[in-house]
Amino acid sequence: QALRKSLYNVYPSLQNVSLTDYKVRVLDGKSSTGSKVRVFIESSDGVDVWNTVGVSADIIEASKKAIVDSIEYKLMKDMINAYIEKLRDDIERYSKPDSKNNGDRIKICADKIIELLEWRDNMEFIGSDEVYNMGNLQGTDRLHKFWLY
Repeated sequence: QALRKSLYNVYPSLQNVSLTDYKVRVLDGKSSTGSKVRVFIESSDGVDVWNTVGVSADIIEASKKAIVDSIEYKLMKDMINAYIEKLRDDIERYSKPDSKNNGDRIKICADKIIELLEWRDNMEFIGSDEVYNMGNLQGTDRLHKFWLY
């Protein structure tokens, strides 16, 4: 509970996130207690539904990985949506009659919106042990890298 409350103070949108499904599968039943488990969780914020996976020999560790990835996924989508809104506001500002020679700025903003929408709508966040859609960058590092160019 303490962790939830501290996260809500910094990331209020996480208050809407809930775990909607939790499944555990043993990946190699032959190894008995040394077997790896895969934890599959489904999360929702009341609007979107997403899935994340954690894998480990320890069910607690696998669960933690899946939950952390779920939270990161939600925060990444929120950041992308906020950036898209900022770009839309910029286009509106650049489109005012008193703005001059802003055609290039409008095109840059529009191109970035298209790129962000395509990336957001095709975003795959498989798990912290997997390779992500965006290449070798892990977790939120890849989002920060994405914003830099």
